[in-house]
Amino acid sequence: MKNTIQNWNRISRMRQAAAALTLVAVLVLTVITISAQSAQAQTYTVLASFDGTNGSYSLAPLVQAANGNLYGTTNQVSDGSGYGTVFEITTSGTLTSLYTFCLAGSPCPDGEGPVAGLVQAANGNLYGTTEYGGGSGDFGTVFKITLTPSFALTTLDSFYDDGADAAEPTAGLFQASNGNLYGATSGGGVNGAGTLFTINPTDPPLKDLKTIYNFCSNPN
Repeated sequence: MKNTIQNWNRISRMRQAAAALTLVAVLVLTVITISAQSAQAQTYTVLASFDGTNGSYSLAPLVQAANGNLYGTTNQVSDGSGYGTVFEITTSGTLTSLYTFCLAGSPCPDGEGPVAGLVQAANGNLYGTTEYGGGSGDFGTVFKITLTPSFALTTLDSFYDDGADAAEPTAGLFQASNGNLYGATSGGGVNGAGTLFTINPTDPPLKDLKTIYNFCSNPN
């Protein structure tokens, strides 16, 4: 009798294990099926194209502003009418060129050749950098964009390379909890190897661009 009960227990455990394996297989199949359906549902759509007159060489990712539209920069204007643009594109694909840098030709006090994208700060304004141009030389700028009540671009400050200052910002800005904007340059600084910098986006501009770290400062 005891052997019979043990055999039934073994059979019961085997059935439970088989049922568990079946359930796992069903779950795996379900996940695979859902994943396959999701992959099949994805589509790639070209929203808009640059033709050179409205900008060319868009190198940075877009930022979606609070109004729902997307904003970005181009590094050049292929027809030679300027040196980079700021543009807006709706999620339905309407592309609008909002600003052209250095429209009057060199020198370019408003900046030249933006490489990085834009960031929207807590005050609703967009901020960005240009790699070249600027009022103090040809080493880049930090600029502000207001979207309301109408679009306007303001140069907040310019980089200048006097052997110690930052030069040529190529990375995007970010806003810290203290409200200041932070970024990096690929050149300048006391070691000529780039810097980290900060600027207060207070309106009106304070022109208080400060280098807070010089790369290549630690001896090896």
